[in-house]
Amino acid sequence: MIDTLIIGGGSAGAIVAGILAQKSNKKIVLLEAGGSDRGPITQIPLGLTQAMHNPHFDWCMRSTSHAHLSGATAKIPRGKVLGGSGSINSMLYVRGRKSDYDEWGLPDWEGERVWQVFDELAEHVVHSEQASPHPLSHAFVKAGEALHIPQAYDFNTHQEGLGLYRVNMQRGKRWTGVDAFLRRSSAEVRTGVEVQRLELNDTRVTAALLKNGERIEARRIILCAGAINSPRLLMASGIDLPGLGENLQDHAAAALVYTSKTRGHGLAWRNAGWILSAPFSYLLRRKGAFTSPTVEAGGFVKTLPDLSVPDVQFHFGPFNLSYWGHGYFADVCVLKPKSRGRVTLEAIDLNLLSHHDDLATLERGYALLQSILTHMGQEGDQRVFPEELKSAVRHHAATAYHPVGTAALGSVLNPATFRPRGFDNLAIVDTSCMPTIPAGNTNNPTMMLAYRVAKEIL
Repeated sequence: MIDTLIIGGGSAGAIVAGILAQKSNKKIVLLEAGGSDRGPITQIPLGLTQAMHNPHFDWCMRSTSHAHLSGATAKIPRGKVLGGSGSINSMLYVRGRKSDYDEWGLPDWEGERVWQVFDELAEHVVHSEQASPHPLSHAFVKAGEALHIPQAYDFNTHQEGLGLYRVNMQRGKRWTGVDAFLRRSSAEVRTGVEVQRLELNDTRVTAALLKNGERIEARRIILCAGAINSPRLLMASGIDLPGLGENLQDHAAAALVYTSKTRGHGLAWRNAGWILSAPFSYLLRRKGAFTSPTVEAGGFVKTLPDLSVPDVQFHFGPFNLSYWGHGYFADVCVLKPKSRGRVTLEAIDLNLLSHHDDLATLERGYALLQSILTHMGQEGDQRVFPEELKSAVRHHAATAYHPVGTAALGSVLNPATFRPRGFDNLAIVDTSCMPTIPAGNTNNPTMMLAYRVAKEIL
């Protein structure tokens, strides 16, 4: 019989499996519903433009419609590949703020202690400066300085300001929890394996039943399937816990997209030299556009002068998202949303911007972002969605793809064991555990969580 079965091979599952295999000589098996992450689309950073929203690499989930946002639905990309969403994301290395973890209110998860764990994790998880940022990304930062927004050099030491993001890359290649922990471990990895439900015997989980009819017995099972699929798997197994699927949080966002006559990456005659040289620059020197995380610049800004910390985050990319012609894009997201949604077996209700404070924050951030882009603009640059501000936010509201909170510590899970209350051989370790969302991209906080829980608790 398997000692430990881990369901989900994303950023959390890869780290949990790798560390548990290092700690024990017992049999550790990881099941990933998606395929291998070995191909160029998931290894080359710019490959994310082909992976995201591609059903071969992405579950391509969507939210229910938002009645208060002109019926808008939101895309919810989730990685359908070993490495999970960490294999199709923008690789931005962001920890959040120490106060994010203080507000969890959990013993020994205060910000100072969490920062020590991040420092330990940094010895394994590579993060670096970008190899070849586009001049437009520098122009975005400069435009902010002209509007009295300071430049930031590392968002993990001082968050406020605009700058170029540090990224999870090594020598021009994506670096994930799979690279850092799983590949060098003895854990058995099975890809293309989808779990249908768990088999229960009173307070114990005895086996995982796969969609292909196979039954896998294990002494303990650890769910690392993410904020959408971990609660759904419990629900599909008949497990009904107070709070399960509730408390769904994400960074509500709105984008500005520009076309340009001469500026930004895209398929255009003026870019012929870049298009022809990019593969050679990457293969020979690990430089050039193929090393771009797509989102290169951005930052954290206060939209009101009396705020103590930034309330919005910007992402900027020097790319025409429709590929043809020149262009660039940016978005703004609400860092600490008050709106809460829910996950059921049938639907994902993000409930974005349902709290009036979130909507007001996003509108202020959108106006500020528009000012920055207007300042850096040149003749011939043109907005793709030229609506008035309030209309644009309501029609184009989306998310920053950071769902958390649906099996929260302290309500659904015992924070001392990461087990659902009432179960003694089942644990959950992924973004669903987070009581509140960090102020920034969630991939590295997820890796921090998995690293610590695998080392100290499981």
